[in-house]
Amino acid sequence: MPQTAECAAMIVCGATHRGEVFDPLHKVGYLPAIQWQIRAFKDAGLPLVLLVLCGPRNRAVEKLVTRLGVVLIYTQAVETDMFSGVKRGLSYLEDQYGWVLITPPDIPLFSQNTVRQLLHTSAAVANPVCQGKSGHPLLLARTCFAQIEAYQGGGGLRRALDTLSQPRAYIEVSDRGIILAVEDENGSLMPQRLNRQQLHPEVQLTLATDLVLLNPQSRQLLSLIDWTGSVRTASTQMGMSYSKAWQLLRQAEQAFGHKLVDRQRGGSSGGRASLLPAAKNILRRYDLLEEKLRAAGQVLFNQVFPEGWEQADPPGPQPNLLTAKPNGSEPVANDQAGGNC
Repeated sequence: MPQTAECAAMIVCGATHRGEVFDPLHKVGYLPAIQWQIRAFKDAGLPLVLLVLCGPRNRAVEKLVTRLGVVLIYTQAVETDMFSGVKRGLSYLEDQYGWVLITPPDIPLFSQNTVRQLLHTSAAVANPVCQGKSGHPLLLARTCFAQIEAYQGGGGLRRALDTLSQPRAYIEVSDRGIILAVEDENGSLMPQRLNRQQLHPEVQLTLATDLVLLNPQSRQLLSLIDWTGSVRTASTQMGMSYSKAWQLLRQAEQAFGHKLVDRQRGGSSGGRASLLPAAKNILRRYDLLEEKLRAAGQVLFNQVFPEGWEQADPPGPQPNLLTAKPNGSEPVANDQAGGNC
């Protein structure tokens, strides 16, 4: 069973195996589609949301990502299909995260509670199911990454999943957002779903003296520096200028009163940056405090707004797992579910 801190989220934007492309900035209500997804993943407490863009550079998306605290990477320019993006994302995540939740951008309204329910399964591969249809996001364990990355056949992610030796679990949820695609016949249900999503608590933590030491943006920057070994690479993946990254680092170090990043210059490898033990320690405690604040915030929200706006079932003990029967009577596969990628 994955712990929240061990699971990343991945939104993959590219062409489906049928050649269809969805604009990740398409407005759903008053927000771009991917911003609804990012919100659900972050509200569920996932430590990293990775956005994979397939093909040429997209500056409009980069601009949005800069203010949302999302990591952005690209495939090669010629790799415009979504499955290439899935492979690129798995390769990026495999050394740091044991699990990943994967979704295309056009299923924007699944809830944070669905994300939490998926994290209660011990299965290596799992889809949420609502009204007999499987949907997104797809949960995938690191034990499956290499086999997915090695798959060279047709049919995208759906066919690659069929080759796995691990059985897929189907997690029953009451969240219709897992199957509501922006541009299909269910699109008429979007306004009702949006109305239910508008009120919820969003908890973000800032640690400060007279200066900001850590906030979501600087926390992500430090984590990426430690991961990539480079301030420049970390800032690029955040859609942030190199000078802005150093401005945040210097402010954090001034607030902390000590150096946080060890930077080794020169050499044949071009130098490397890494976090000092004090920085790793404060990051760990920041994450713990934010997790506790988020949980407390949800409890207080439920007390103050007992009628609620979010109708999905709250996370609880091990959810009901639907397993395929010998006659094949498993949930109907939504064409999106682990499939368009």
